[in-house]
Amino acid sequence: MNGNITIKQLNLFAAVVRQGGISEAAKTLHLSPSAVSKGLTQLEENVGNQLISRSTRHSRPTAAGHQLYTQLGPILHALESALENTGSSDDEPSGQLSLTCSIAFGTAHLSDLCAAFQARYPKVSLVCTLSDKFENLRNEDYDIALRITKTPPPQYSARRIGTIEWGYFASPDYFKNNGTPQSIVDLESHSCLVYLGIDEAWSYYDPNGKRTPINFRRTSTQVNSSFVLLDSALKGRGVAYLPSYLYEPYKKTGALIQAFDNIQEKNTHHFFAVTLDESAKNPAVAAFVEFCCDWYQTLIQADQSS
Repeated sequence: MNGNITIKQLNLFAAVVRQGGISEAAKTLHLSPSAVSKGLTQLEENVGNQLISRSTRHSRPTAAGHQLYTQLGPILHALESALENTGSSDDEPSGQLSLTCSIAFGTAHLSDLCAAFQARYPKVSLVCTLSDKFENLRNEDYDIALRITKTPPPQYSARRIGTIEWGYFASPDYFKNNGTPQSIVDLESHSCLVYLGIDEAWSYYDPNGKRTPINFRRTSTQVNSSFVLLDSALKGRGVAYLPSYLYEPYKKTGALIQAFDNIQEKNTHHFFAVTLDESAKNPAVAAFVEFCCDWYQTLIQADQSS
């Protein structure tokens, strides 16, 4: 046996025994069967013994599993009661929160956000993972996903933290050498730095109201990294469509200049805190989401006043 056994793994095991199967336990825990199976396998590896005998029709405890469950039941019950009593006497959020956040936003702001939150809630520890993949919260161990999107997935609870401004930016040298576009149609004659998946930013409406893609007459660069686009724009290689959380520092210093207002798709993306419905009852989750709202508004006000 090693020291990697967690309370979550033990709870998964106990639920499988009580409910008589992995699928049944998954329903009561609001998890996917694969997540329950994964946690159970990890526990068995940590214990060094098979605890549940699995078949296509049944999941039953082995002799070792039955012995563990018999001794574990009272311990889990006592622990649950202790935690409930602690929560009733101290309402301050505590425990560990696991977050996932997009790479660009996380690199730009997550350090400051986490530091500010933990200064306010010192009993909460944070585990953060940066990824542009929208993780399935039921299959992973994430409590909160911070995501920038038009519409959050409907199967989750989503709190809109704020709106993300976007704009077309290039370096002063690029505009000096190539001219400054006055409208989105003018981008057809420019080197464009395109983020894969934001196609509407590189199109316009013709006189008949039909959306028409830009016909790139010059070489364009397409990449799924905002940082690569930002770096290319700063080095004078073209016009990039960038979010405010990346362009603001360079707009203030004059390293990037905005070409024109995004008049066609204004404010189409938002910053969301996404959680499972049942996670909203967790005081630490609720505190973090609420804190994000206040923190983001402070960030926006600071940008507007400077």
